[in-house]
Amino acid sequence: MNAALNNNVVGLHTNRVFESISAYLMKVERRSTHTRYNYEVAIRRFFMWYRNKNLEELKEEDLDILNEQMIRYQAHLLDDYDYGHNYVNALAAPIVKLYEHLSRNRYNVKAEDVRLDKLPDDGESYGKLTVKEAETMAKLAMKQKKGQEKATLIRVAYTTSFRKSSLLHIKWSDISIDPNSQNYIVKIIGKGNKKHSRPLSPDLYNEMLKIKEQAYYKKYNDNYVFHLSDNTILAMMKNLRAEMNISEDRNIVFHSFRNVAANYIKETGGDIEEIRSQLGHSNYASLKHYMSDDKDYANMAGIRMLEDIDENILEKLNKEELLQIINKQSESIKIILQREAKKLINKKEER
Repeated sequence: MNAALNNNVVGLHTNRVFESISAYLMKVERRSTHTRYNYEVAIRRFFMWYRNKNLEELKEEDLDILNEQMIRYQAHLLDDYDYGHNYVNALAAPIVKLYEHLSRNRYNVKAEDVRLDKLPDDGESYGKLTVKEAETMAKLAMKQKKGQEKATLIRVAYTTSFRKSSLLHIKWSDISIDPNSQNYIVKIIGKGNKKHSRPLSPDLYNEMLKIKEQAYYKKYNDNYVFHLSDNTILAMMKNLRAEMNISEDRNIVFHSFRNVAANYIKETGGDIEEIRSQLGHSNYASLKHYMSDDKDYANMAGIRMLEDIDENILEKLNKEELLQIINKQSESIKIILQREAKKLINKKEER
């Protein structure tokens, strides 16, 4: 009888580690559901690498670790996955926080065993993409496996400026039609538990619906729009860079899509407030790289307003000269001009 009782006691404590991790994640969730999701992903990923176990399978002896093993994990993320410094820091931080929690709850572990020197900030090192390059990538992605889903992810990424973690967390129920226009609105809870919403054009929403038509997609019933892993996205970007002959020194990664719209706003004369709103930043400290220190005094407002330019000057140019001026403009300015040209053509066809 005592043996049976002891077996029951052991059974009750079999999942103690998982219960402790769950309690920690519950605490994190009070601050932000988005942070809780990212922390759980990071913790699960670490223990799958370190012990090849799911959290539900962990035992107390699985928590034992040497700091040099954390150093190897950091190198694994940098070398095998080519992740940036900031993302690697973000994946390591939840492990330290978890071990702090476990040590306070009488586990024989120390947070110092998993603490690493923080890698230097490389947040501004992600290479820039133009709108044209981003769209070319979307078209090329169509030729890959799960092409419709990959192409749509790229288009939603560069038009909404959402982070990858937010994009992969979009549900069909997060999308609704805007009663004031013919566009759709997608709403997410992003970094810091902040709510963000962005418009989706009818064409882009229809592209999203095409994902549902793919044969493989029928196995999903979790309401999430995208079902692409980090490894799949990493491989997609590697193939796209090779196909477009993009050199390594440009450092084009998936995060590069996030800044496409911001750079478009800057190049087309938009202000820093519009950029801040597009990127969802609460302050301006993160936008320094959009603010040039090199003042172009010849193009500052005080000079431009008083410059005497003939209002009919464009009429003095022939077609070739006008095209020459247009072709010298930035990619973003060209897109604006092409959009206006399309409107004029549509009006002609309606007559």
